[in-house]
Amino acid sequence: MSQPNSNTVFYNPRGQVVGTLQGGWLYKTVDTSKHQLHSPRAWAIDAEHLDRLRAMGAAGVRLTDETGTVWTATVAAFDRWGRAFNRRHGWQVFLTLPYWTVKRPGETWQATLPGFDMMGVA
Repeated sequence: MSQPNSNTVFYNPRGQVVGTLQGGWLYKTVDTSKHQLHSPRAWAIDAEHLDRLRAMGAAGVRLTDETGTVWTATVAAFDRWGRAFNRRHGWQVFLTLPYWTVKRPGETWQATLPGFDMMGVA
């Protein structure tokens, strides 16, 4: 297992940078109107990115949307509740909204799921 480092970059299939690994978390900036699934209501990441995070021993994903809201999900949550799909953008894994921890600007972190802390299973 390789160690996550602060200069690990994640690319989409077109070669564009879509996120960076910092402190064990994949950070991505998203636009809710473009990137959030409507049915089911969920966020998704590339299946290859999830595989990389798992292999690196990374904690998970942190998405920042256009309002400054931060959505956080652990690799463990994706492994337990995520579902694979392909809607013309390659294989991805979605995780429905109830399984994300949400921090809006000005709020403190609050875990969404009992038994989970910010680093995985408590």
